[in-house]
Amino acid sequence: MKTFWVWLLSAVLLGSVAACGGGHDDHSTQRPFGVAGIMEGIWNGNLHSNLNGGDTGMFVIVTADGALSLITNDCQQISANIAANGPFFSGAGTTYLQTNCDGTDVTLVSPTASAGPVQPFQIVGQFDDRTGTAFANYTTADDSGTISFLNFYPDYFNEPGTLPRAAGAYSFTQTLTALSIDVNGILSYRDAAGQAFPGTLFVIDPTVDAYGMTLQVGSQTLTGLATLVDDGSGRDNDFLFAVADGNLAYSAVLKRD
Repeated sequence: MKTFWVWLLSAVLLGSVAACGGGHDDHSTQRPFGVAGIMEGIWNGNLHSNLNGGDTGMFVIVTADGALSLITNDCQQISANIAANGPFFSGAGTTYLQTNCDGTDVTLVSPTASAGPVQPFQIVGQFDDRTGTAFANYTTADDSGTISFLNFYPDYFNEPGTLPRAAGAYSFTQTLTALSIDVNGILSYRDAAGQAFPGTLFVIDPTVDAYGMTLQVGSQTLTGLATLVDDGSGRDNDFLFAVADGNLAYSAVLKRD
């Protein structure tokens, strides 16, 4: 998974300018704050677990209405809702330790024998206007730790969230994993095992680079967020999504064919 995560962050960095020294100003200059306040946008950074002392890279999408979708480089996925009050924010959701990560079936061992793969999640944090970063504490049923929101990507506010922009065919190299999206947002996702799942992509706000997404896996409808990022090969070249429901969570990063 480290190769995947290094590639993902490199792809985003090649197509975006990371914020530094208070470079998060375009939020307030382009549109009014939503529920998520200054935290709205696309971030990367670091998640530190107090349980095992480990640090792992993470990628986060936060929408104006407070929906937060986070994935780490070891396939942990967090789905939550947050609300901001000035620089302070807090919220709750679910963390998933069993996930399908970029098309390869991965099952992570629970951190303790009594813990399940799905646990409640709480977050409390603060945005630092001086540095343009944010810091948060989190807790789950058997763990706690910190999340550092280190790099903010202003392209989130500069790229439109329209279905024709996302339409196309995507795949993950040397696997069966593939995704096709038409101009109406009807999609088909095939995982590394060759299983095909129907779904939909829909516009949350046509002025920002974030989409809502559903994926039908058997009788379960998984829901979550998706985004398009540029890489060294071209604009809108990489599609990232994270969806979940119950004990099932899928996430992937695929390159446009």
